[in-house]
Amino acid sequence: KKFDCFIISSGINAEYGDLQRAGKILLFSFRSSTLDYIMLTNDYESLLKGTISGNCNLAASKVVSVLKENPSESFSKLGIKSKFSVSDETIKFLIECKVLSIVNNNYEFSVPCSGSYLELLNKGKLEILKVLKRKASHEILENELVKMKLKHCKLGIQYILHDLIGSNSLKRIKCGTGNLIRWIKS
Repeated sequence: KKFDCFIISSGINAEYGDLQRAGKILLFSFRSSTLDYIMLTNDYESLLKGTISGNCNLAASKVVSVLKENPSESFSKLGIKSKFSVSDETIKFLIECKVLSIVNNNYEFSVPCSGSYLELLNKGKLEILKVLKRKASHEILENELVKMKLKHCKLGIQYILHDLIGSNSLKRIKCGTGNLIRWIKS
């Protein structure tokens, strides 16, 4: 599967809203990132079935039905218990499976295993940005950057560059000596 970072334009914004209302896609917000993560509902349900042990079909279906009704909503412990008729044990189980996360004393649904991915992505992005900020012109040739031994770019420099360019933090400029990567000051 190919994943990409993009900015939703007004042309596809209406289709995106239709897909979300129809329950075909789910939207997750990450606190450590300015971007939202969009996932196909069927893919999320398959991921949950692989993550949640025991009676996975019932638990995964329950979580997906809750997300379809309440996308991007956070709940207090009392609110989640009363609204969805779940016990303390179920809440604890969903937290252990990384399906439910605690954010500012509230509960939010999340994508299992996404925390470690985002941590690697953010560390890599910060390291590349630090390299560019140290340069007087805030730019570097792409092939020079790729050859550097950066210890926090475990996802690969090209992958992280793609994300930074897609989020408009960096700009790739074609020049005679190769591609130039320039930091866009925000």
